[in-house]
Amino acid sequence: MAYALLRVQEARRVYLRASLANVLLTVALTVTLVVVLDQGAPGYLAGNYGASAVILLAVWWSQRAVIRGAGPRFAVPGPLLRFGIPTVPAEAAVFALNVVDRAYLLRSQGAASAGLYALAVKLSTIVIVTVRAFQLAWPPLAYSVKDDDEAGRLYAVVCTWYVVVTGLVVAGLTLLGRWLVELLAAPEFASAYEALPWVSLGWSMYGLLLLLVTVGGRAGVTTRNFPAAALGLGANVVALVLLVPSLGIAGAGIALCAAYAVMLVALHLLTRSLFAVPFQWGRLAHAVVVLAGVAVAGELLLPVDGVGAFVVRAVALAAIPVLLLVTGFVTPEERAGLRRLRASAGREPS
Repeated sequence: MAYALLRVQEARRVYLRASLANVLLTVALTVTLVVVLDQGAPGYLAGNYGASAVILLAVWWSQRAVIRGAGPRFAVPGPLLRFGIPTVPAEAAVFALNVVDRAYLLRSQGAASAGLYALAVKLSTIVIVTVRAFQLAWPPLAYSVKDDDEAGRLYAVVCTWYVVVTGLVVAGLTLLGRWLVELLAAPEFASAYEALPWVSLGWSMYGLLLLLVTVGGRAGVTTRNFPAAALGLGANVVALVLLVPSLGIAGAGIALCAAYAVMLVALHLLTRSLFAVPFQWGRLAHAVVVLAGVAVAGELLLPVDGVGAFVVRAVALAAIPVLLLVTGFVTPEERAGLRRLRASAGREPS
């Protein structure tokens, strides 16, 4: 809630300082308690929550004038609860996606498969961080645009470029995932890379879900989130039962992607009548074809062992932005905007 207050005020510097201080203080306390004082798991928890408590108090103190100036508003809880309560079961259903796959793997395939899949989830952190950043930054911007036509165009452009940015990350994990697992995990965990592309793709699709949730939220309707989330959870369970016995942890990752695909389609159908967004379907298809084409072709056709294989796959990954440029994906207006950004990069902001 404290961070949300900073985001609504667009207090970027305070937010950045608080976030960085939280990370640094958490690391310092955790290392001290766990490594130096040998406090084990209790020390790990105390380091995390102790640091967060300190930062929380600091943020509240720095924002005391804003909080005091707002004053009590007894009429707020009614609209707030009507808007917010329907989102709770939807969020619970989406959260269940992060639990049901590992629980099913543990019961059906054993602890080894569940551990490999959990490692794949951990290694997809780069996508998770990107999605979390989008989750924090997007709602204040999305709801701050008052004109509906302008908001619709903004949502469409953000959707297109979100697919490109997260798609590049997913393609990178697909092409180079083997080396990432070798770098960060013991040799007996090498097969975790099999689920890594699918898990990272699933997380990137979660970010698109957040964008569609905003479409309904802009119209003040949040009751349609849960039906879409429930359909996705059901699809996940069915896909797990069908795919895991033959495909193992890769099947669990594919099931996660199938669940998010069902959710996205359902939520779009349920909210498109509430607020019209002119999604750039042609550009979205263009981006997906290039991103998926290079990633899949590289995974199937390029070598998988040695430094030479890594270099070739890295070159394939670097070729994706070039292909998007030469195939006309970037519009002239966007090219001009990029040139303006480069020209103003060294100037002092006003």
